[in-house]
Amino acid sequence: SHWLACGLWASLLLLPRGAALAYGIFSLSGLVRMPFTNAWWAAFLAALLGLGGPFFRGIVACSAATTSIGWYGTRLLLPWVFKSLLDTWIFDPARRWAPEQVSKALQAMRHTKGFMTTARLADLFVHFIPTACALLLYASDITASTALAALPCNIMYWAATGSSTLADTNLIYGVKPDPPEFIWAFIYGGHLAFCAVACFACALIGKV
Repeated sequence: SHWLACGLWASLLLLPRGAALAYGIFSLSGLVRMPFTNAWWAAFLAALLGLGGPFFRGIVACSAATTSIGWYGTRLLLPWVFKSLLDTWIFDPARRWAPEQVSKALQAMRHTKGFMTTARLADLFVHFIPTACALLLYASDITASTALAALPCNIMYWAATGSSTLADTNLIYGVKPDPPEFIWAFIYGGHLAFCAVACFACALIGKV
């Protein structure tokens, strides 16, 4: 926590305002152990409110692409993860804390085709639609500099969670059983790879 605070303070002094804002949002989100998608949402809402300027919007756009790639890539590679997350974030809490009638009603819907279709449609509004909107709105703000600045955002998030391995991220998400370790390498590595490619591509066309 001490070194994180020192790093955030140094970023405020030395980095462009947009980069400092992005690093602050992702680091603080990791510190309070929010899912990465929530961290990206916080950054997206800050961009919609006009905070951070074009540099920040470029970082938000890069992170939008990698948030979507990480989530839908995971669903493609491990289709069972979606149902596991529904259990962790909806059905298990309902069983513990919701009134008995509400809990029983939810449990009855748990494996129905209608509920799963509704859940998948709702997920579009959590991941696909907002990340696509961010790319449409802010893709023009992606430059070699913003892509390079976006590159460490997910590592900052991970470091702030206090995890010792990438797989420890699952302590936040609660997927059961634990996903194979390669999926975390795919999620974190995909972000780094996308940002590196975007940085190189923008540099080639002189968009620095």
